[in-house]
Amino acid sequence: MRWSIPWISLLSFVLLLASSAQASRSQMWREGSWEHEYSLLHEKILQGEVEERDRKFLVWTCGRKFRNDDCVGYANRLLGLASAFLASVLSSRALIILWHGEESLQLHNFFRSSLIDWRFTEDVKRVIGDPRSIPWTELDFTTRHVSEWDHSSRVVLVTMEKADFRDLWRSNREEILQLGINDQEEIMGRTLPLLLQPTGKMLEQVNRFHHLAGGCFVVGLQIRVAREARRLLPAVLSPTMSRRARTWTKKVMLSLDDLDRFYAAALHAEQVALEQGEMCVKWSVITDDVSVLNAMFASSYTSRLIHLPGPIGHLSKTDDVQAHMKVMLDHFVFALSNFVIISAPSSFGLTARAMNLTGRTDFYAIHSKMYYELPPSLASRPETSSYSCGIDQCFCGYWGFSGHMCTPAEELCDDCIVIELPMCRCEVLRVPFSLVNFNVSISKNPSTTQPERVSVDLDFFDLPADFFLSCNFYHLRLMLNDVEYQQNMCDVCHAQHDCKFVLNVLNMNAMDDYQANLLVIITKEPEGVVVFERQGHLHSL
Repeated sequence: MRWSIPWISLLSFVLLLASSAQASRSQMWREGSWEHEYSLLHEKILQGEVEERDRKFLVWTCGRKFRNDDCVGYANRLLGLASAFLASVLSSRALIILWHGEESLQLHNFFRSSLIDWRFTEDVKRVIGDPRSIPWTELDFTTRHVSEWDHSSRVVLVTMEKADFRDLWRSNREEILQLGINDQEEIMGRTLPLLLQPTGKMLEQVNRFHHLAGGCFVVGLQIRVAREARRLLPAVLSPTMSRRARTWTKKVMLSLDDLDRFYAAALHAEQVALEQGEMCVKWSVITDDVSVLNAMFASSYTSRLIHLPGPIGHLSKTDDVQAHMKVMLDHFVFALSNFVIISAPSSFGLTARAMNLTGRTDFYAIHSKMYYELPPSLASRPETSSYSCGIDQCFCGYWGFSGHMCTPAEELCDDCIVIELPMCRCEVLRVPFSLVNFNVSISKNPSTTQPERVSVDLDFFDLPADFFLSCNFYHLRLMLNDVEYQQNMCDVCHAQHDCKFVLNVLNMNAMDDYQANLLVIITKEPEGVVVFERQGHLHSL
C-alpha cells in the first residue's frame, strides 16, 4: 500500500493530477497521466499483482560500500535520485531507495511520498534479496536508448551520484517528451517533489519556517564557505595535483570577505520584490559555517533574517541525526524561498532551486573571486546578473551550474578555433571516462620560420586511478578531414592522471578561416567496441 501522509505540497498535488497540454501520446503512459499510472504500477509490483516476468525493480543507492561514509553530499545524492527515478519510469520498474546508515538516519524519517512507497523494507528485501549479492549496473546504460537496457534482470542496482538524467535526456528524448517533460532543466522539478514530501519533525520545522516568514516574500541566501576544502588548500595547490582537483577546490573559496557581495545581491532582490508589490521581505540564511551566521546576526540586517538552528555537518561525515535533518531542512526551505542567491558553483543551492517548488528557477550567483583568475574573467559580471534554468544551462555539467566551466566557447578566447558539437561545449566523453575529464582546444600557431600550422590539443585530466589497469585496451582514434591518427591511450597518458594528445597539422587550410571535420573515437582494442564517438565541425572565430 502507498503511504498515507498528512502533508502534500501544492506543486506535488498538481503534478500528480494535472495533465500536460504539450505532452504527446506515449506507448508507455497515456497522455498526461504518467504520475498516476506509474504510482499504480509501482504498487502492483510491490504487492506482486503483476506477471512475475514484469515484477522488476530499480534500486538506487549511494556508493558501493553500503556505508554512509562512502556516499557523496546531499545535493549530489538528489541529482542521482532524480536520474534513478526517471530511469525507473522509462523502464517500468519500481524505484526503491536504499539509504545507508542506522535506522534513525533513514530518509523515510524525514520525507515520505504520496506517489510511491520507495522504502527498502523487509518485504522488498525478501523479493529482491541482499543488495550486496546483486551485480552493479554500469552507469553507461543511461547513454543508450531504453530499448537497449537490461530488461531481463529482476533487479537493476545503480549508484548514481550526479546528474545522469542529462544522458537519459539525450538518449531517450522522445520518450521523456511524451511524459510532458520538455527540457532536461525540468527534470529535477518534475521528479523530486513527487518523492520528497516532509514528514514528522521535518514537517514541523518546515511549518516553523512558514511561521517565521509571516507571509513575506523570502529571499534565500546560500553561503557556502566549505572549510573542509580549505584544509586541503596546501595540497591542492601542489603542482602534482590534477588540474581538475585544483579547479574543483577553487570553487568553494568563498569567505566572510564575500558577505558584502551577498548583502548587495539580497538588497537588490528585495528592492525588486517591493517594486513588484510585495509588502515585506525576509532573508532566509543557510550556510555551512557558523562564523557566517555570527557575522550576519551582528550586522545591521539582523531584523530581516530567518534561520532555523541546528548542528552543521556533511551527511557523509557524521552520523548525528540532528545534523542530517538540518542538511535536508536547509535544502528544502531554500527550495521554498521565492528568490535565491547561491554560492557558485554549488550543487546544493542549485538543486534546491531546480526543484521548482515556487514556480521559479531564476537566481543570482556569487562566484568565488578565485574564478576571476581563470579565463574568462567573471569580474565584469555584477552580483545581480540573473540566471535561470532552461535559459541558461543549469545542468551543462554533471554537478550543475558553474558559471565558468560551461561558458560559451566564443567567450573563452579571441584567437582560437572552436569545436561545435551537438551538446554542451564543456563535455565530450562518457563512461569509462568522465565528461568533466576532457577538454578540446584548437589553436592557430603561425610561425615566421615554419609553414602556418594548426594544433589540435586533446586534454584528459583527473582520470580514475584504476583507468591505467586496463588502459591498454583503449585506443584513441582521430579523423581530421581525411587523415586518421591513432594512439594507444596508455601511450598518450603515460600512466599519469593528466595527459594531452597534440596534433600539429601543417597547412590544414590555406585560408584564414580554418574549417575541418573532426571525428573522435575511443575503442576497446584497435578495431573493437566503440565506447565513445562524437564528431564536430572546426572553424575559426
